[in-house]
Amino acid sequence: MSNASNILKEDMPDEILLAEQDPAVRRSIQLLLRGNGHDVKAYGQALALVNDRARHPLGCLVIDQAMASLDGTSVPHVLNAQGWTGRAILLAMDPAPALLAGAQARGFDVVLAKPVQAHLLAEAIARIHRRQMARTG
Repeated sequence: MSNASNILKEDMPDEILLAEQDPAVRRSIQLLLRGNGHDVKAYGQALALVNDRARHPLGCLVIDQAMASLDGTSVPHVLNAQGWTGRAILLAMDPAPALLAGAQARGFDVVLAKPVQAHLLAEAIARIHRRQMARTG
C-alpha cells in the first residue's frame, strides 16, 4: 500500500474544491490537502461552492454527503450543468451499498468513509486525476 508521500506532482489536480460544513473537519482536511501540495478552495456550504464562478473547471470535488444548504450528493450534477468537468469524491459517515450505487450514478468517482484516512484521500485524488488526464490527453 502506498502513502500520501508517494503521490507525484503530476498526479495532482489543478485545484481541490472542498465542501464540509463542520469547520473543524473542513480545516483539518484543508490543511491535510495543502500539506500534500494541493491548491484548496474550501466552502462551509455547498451553495457557496455552486455559486463560486471563480472555481477551476477541472477541479477535483471533495464533499461531505451531509451538507445543510444542498445535499452533497447532488452537487456534481449541478456543477456539470454549469460546465464543470472535474471529478468528485464523496465523504460519508455510513457508506452503505445503496449510497455507493447512488453516488456513482450521481457522478462520484469514489466514496470514502468518515473520518477520512489521509492516505486513502490522497490515493483517491491521485487515481481520479490520472483517469481524468488520460481522458483529456
